[in-house]
Amino acid sequence: AIALCFAACSAFDRTALAVDDATIRESVRSNLLADGFNDIEIKVDHGVVTLSGRASNGTQRDKALSDAERVDGVRRVVNRIH
Repeated sequence: AIALCFAACSAFDRTALAVDDATIRESVRSNLLADGFNDIEIKVDHGVVTLSGRASNGTQRDKALSDAERVDGVRRVVNRIH
């Protein structure tokens, strides 16, 4: 019985910690908006965030990348901002 509970509880904990793509997208969007990015497209697929759009310079492009990377649940960021 204890082993069964341990296995069930362990599976539950992993599920509870997983962050869904919609939540990740909204958190990335919030970070980007706070830094003045209004026209960046955000796609999320199984924790992989793809950013696309335009930035005024390389520093801004890097800031958008950082905004996405610091969100819980993000596994990787593909930065297609030009």
